[in-house]
Amino acid sequence: MWQHWVLATAVVPLGIVGGVIALSIRGMPLAGAAAAAFCVVCGLALVQAWIVTSGIVRAARMFSNVRTACLQGAQTKFKPVFLLGFCVLVGSMPMAFLGSSSGAQAQFATVTIGGVLFSTVGALIAIPVLIAWITG
Repeated sequence: MWQHWVLATAVVPLGIVGGVIALSIRGMPLAGAAAAAFCVVCGLALVQAWIVTSGIVRAARMFSNVRTACLQGAQTKFKPVFLLGFCVLVGSMPMAFLGSSSGAQAQFATVTIGGVLFSTVGALIAIPVLIAWITG
């Protein structure tokens, strides 16, 4: 079962890609604040992936079919993962779009928003699919 926890780290590159895409869409350079935001995105991506993975591991104890366990585990952990991502997005929106006094704040928030969007989707879709594919 330790493989599932290692597999959860597959979401981290998705968060990084999301942050890079968000920076490029807004035409912002990669500066110090943006680099610090990538550390935040990596942590949030891991937390989301571990939440989904824990649901799948718990469901695997109840169901013998791996696909059923992955679906059930992802469904039970959808709300906590979605709300975690939603709260981070809503909290970052004012910094990113309301013209804060510092460009560094906008860069930090932009990376956070893009990274959390990609990592939330990745945690809810990629983790169950990868676990079903690897163990199934």
